[in-house]
Amino acid sequence: MNRVTQLADQEKENLNLAERNRALADSLANELKKSSSRSSSSSSKRPTPTIAVDLDGRLKAMMGLIQGLRENLEKETGAWEELHKQLMKERAERREDVEALQQVTLLITPLHLRVLLDKARQKIINHIECDTWEDLRQDKSIYNLAEHVYAHLADTEHPPSRGAVQFLCSYNNVCRSGNSVAHTAKPEEVKAAVTTRQLESTERRWLEQLYMFTYEEPV
Repeated sequence: MNRVTQLADQEKENLNLAERNRALADSLANELKKSSSRSSSSSSKRPTPTIAVDLDGRLKAMMGLIQGLRENLEKETGAWEELHKQLMKERAERREDVEALQQVTLLITPLHLRVLLDKARQKIINHIECDTWEDLRQDKSIYNLAEHVYAHLADTEHPPSRGAVQFLCSYNNVCRSGNSVAHTAKPEEVKAAVTTRQLESTERRWLEQLYMFTYEEPV
């Protein structure tokens, strides 16, 4: 159980306890009023001194108990307010941690997607038997390069679609976000980047196809 959950549970428990004490104090106060009413109505009957002393003692005891409950309630209220402040602080710190993690994820994800594109390109040049992607591209336009690659991948086990190949051959947003950085990533990291990256639906589908082609397993 994390710290925020513990504080929330403790806050809830303190609130329930405060409510029970408040209800008990109200009940005792009502009982006191009833006792006072009975005492007033029976005063004309001239109760014996023993009964009067006993009733007076009970009233004083109840008054003392009520006062004690009120004091405890004030202490619990103060403790609850302090706990609430601590809980708000913990939640704010947790929110800052989550926001920081999200920022790091936004920085890392394009790199992991670039790993996918680089590995897919490497697999393609190995299949077509070229030394580098530049040798394969030469002076071809993106369209001609994509058609050339697409035709050569037709006999592979998991050939990507024509759109996915064009996506791979283009200098797209994923490349621009993750380029000029030497990096590596585990397959599960690349898969997470594909499934969590906020991309247009068609681009998401193309990335999934390239992942299947590169790692020979579905996302």
